[in-house]
Amino acid sequence: MNRVRLEELEKALDRRKAELGFSGGQYVLPNAGANRTAEKRELLEAIRDAASRAGKTPVFVPETSGMPKAKT
Repeated sequence: MNRVRLEELEKALDRRKAELGFSGGQYVLPNAGANRTAEKRELLEAIRDAASRAGKTPVFVPETSGMPKAKT
C-alpha cells in the first residue's frame, strides 16, 4: 500500500485542477441540463429573472445551464 501525506495529495489535486483549467472552488463542470425537469427549468428561470431585476448576474451561466438566453 502506498502512503500519501495529505499535503502531497492536496498539491497533486491542485496541479491536476490547474492542468484542466479549473481555479479556486469553481471546478465543477457546467451541466447542459438536457435531463432537467420542467420544475427545475422554471426555478432556474425565476432565479435568473430575480437576479436580473436586482441588477446582478445569476451564479449559473445561462448558455451552459440549458436555459434560453434572457430576452433583451
